[in-house]
Amino acid sequence: IGVFTDEQYKGLLSNDLLQLQTILGKMKFLLGEQPFTVDCTALGQLGVAYFAFPSERTYVHDLLDSDALAILRNYLVRMK
Repeated sequence: IGVFTDEQYKGLLSNDLLQLQTILGKMKFLLGEQPFTVDCTALGQLGVAYFAFPSERTYVHDLLDSDALAILRNYLVRMK
């Protein structure tokens, strides 16, 4: 695995979350109107970072709590 600076890591993470939100678009779930395994996978990966330790603020919290990723945040809350 490559070695990234903090800024590079943050840029990659931000881009990945924006791309996931783009795929989600206006759909209720990633593949349409009902959840599939891919939705559970997304919740598992992002949910641990976002919901498991809410008192431990991380860059993931900053991103998902921003207006730019409101659709993705609402999706995670819905999946929870």
